[in-house]
Amino acid sequence: MSVTDPAMRSSDAVAAEAALWLVRTAGNRAAGRRDAGFERWIAEHPHHRAAFADAAAAFRDLGTVIARAPAPKRTTAAPRRWFATGFRPVWAVAAMACLLAVVALSQQFMVADPVYATAIGEQRTIRLTDATKLVLNTDTELKVDYDAERRRIVLDRGEALFEVAHNPARPFYVEVGNDYIRAVGTVFTVRRDARGIEVMLLSGRVVVGETGAARPRLALNPGDRLRLGKGTSPAIDRPVIDDVTAWRRGQLVFNATPVPAAVAEMNRYSARPIVLREALPGNARLSGVFETGESEAFARNLAAIYGLRAVETSDGYVLQGVPAR
Repeated sequence: MSVTDPAMRSSDAVAAEAALWLVRTAGNRAAGRRDAGFERWIAEHPHHRAAFADAAAAFRDLGTVIARAPAPKRTTAAPRRWFATGFRPVWAVAAMACLLAVVALSQQFMVADPVYATAIGEQRTIRLTDATKLVLNTDTELKVDYDAERRRIVLDRGEALFEVAHNPARPFYVEVGNDYIRAVGTVFTVRRDARGIEVMLLSGRVVVGETGAARPRLALNPGDRLRLGKGTSPAIDRPVIDDVTAWRRGQLVFNATPVPAAVAEMNRYSARPIVLREALPGNARLSGVFETGESEAFARNLAAIYGLRAVETSDGYVLQGVPAR
């Protein structure tokens, strides 16, 4: 099913969850136990209660249909005594039918976790079953792994913004390599690249820790940006939020950014990269607002600023020195 049809996908997932809860709660009721997880799930959304009622009604209807089916013709074979306990054959068939229905729904629910991805230069918005919204930036891939107890996202590469639906009973995790970000009702971005991990908190609260550690490493406040580099200590600063999230508007904002870093950032959004062949002074920096994906305009502006020549190739653009006359 296409991920561009989130309403239909959400309905199917909720129906499958309801069928699984129906089986689980039946066992708990028989044993006289409460199920706190089920109670939280029911309270999350009115659709959950309706889906559970539909699942229960479907199973009741299934038993009724089987019970009303014509009885098979009797034969002269000797009667079997394996129903002496009072468990009638019709209910054995009904139980088997219900079991098969649950297995089918369980397989639907337990298929491979949904994977969402964007191509270079693409952005994509995903709405999950709990009303959480994900905005994937260029060249990003992540996996969604939800169950009744917790919400988990695995970010394999790239960058995404998370608007997390509030639910303290079902925490939200983003796992990035050996690290995790935990939130409840929060808006934040996470970026993963060759340099490491970057977490920017826009609102709410998150804690960041290492998977398997007894305690979180640290907590962030709104406006904090955490950088976790390979082999370096965690660093927190407070940049302008609109600058960091300018990619959502199709822009990049540079504030005295080293030119090689600005070129690398621009290349994230284009399949035709810019190659900087000419060595620039160590203090060469760039400030300004640029449109993502506009590699040609960016290359020519950079060439004009630093007296270089922008050469278009079959693969992209090369910035090199002007030949001596």
